[in-house]
Amino acid sequence: MKESLFAPLECKNCGKELNGGNNSKIFFCFSCKIAYIMDSYPETVRVKVYKKKFKLNGELIYFPFYRIEGTLSVNSDDSKKMNAYSKLKPLNAIFYPAFINLRSLYSEDLTLKYSLESQQFEEEHSLVEAKIVDVIVNPENLEKVAKLYYLSYLDRAADVTGVEANFFLKEYCIALIPFENRENEYRELIFGTTLKSFSI
Repeated sequence: MKESLFAPLECKNCGKELNGGNNSKIFFCFSCKIAYIMDSYPETVRVKVYKKKFKLNGELIYFPFYRIEGTLSVNSDDSKKMNAYSKLKPLNAIFYPAFINLRSLYSEDLTLKYSLESQQFEEEHSLVEAKIVDVIVNPENLEKVAKLYYLSYLDRAADVTGVEANFFLKEYCIALIPFENRENEYRELIFGTTLKSFSI
């Protein structure tokens, strides 16, 4: 059994050992589909594990994202901006990387792809335990995170200077996205995106 100076690394529900690395801020119980936030233990958050759509040829590894759901309100006196925003494809839940900063290599592209296409995701019900990339981002200020991400998306259609925006958080959970590790390359197994020259 792993030891911790701060909290027992076993699930309070089922007693099984939790899954997480030395630097992780969140530890996982695959059996119960919950994650423990270690800074506020025994607080938990729901976990969704998604199915692979590509054949696994290497080591299975899960990348954690915060799956953020809520509503955005936008207001501007500039009708041209509002019209431009209305033509954008709506975002579904926002997938914010819990393992690296949003501005890190590749992660913003993944967030946009997942937020636009998450209806293609299927949950995995018969779970296979696998390595999870350490969660190094605490679930703080997720409303602000979502608002800033929405603004960056709206900015693709029209400059958001002077635009008033508010995001109202409905709920969030941890989304575990399946990747495979092959010779230090990480291939995502839902859309097939390969992250080259990428380290975790």
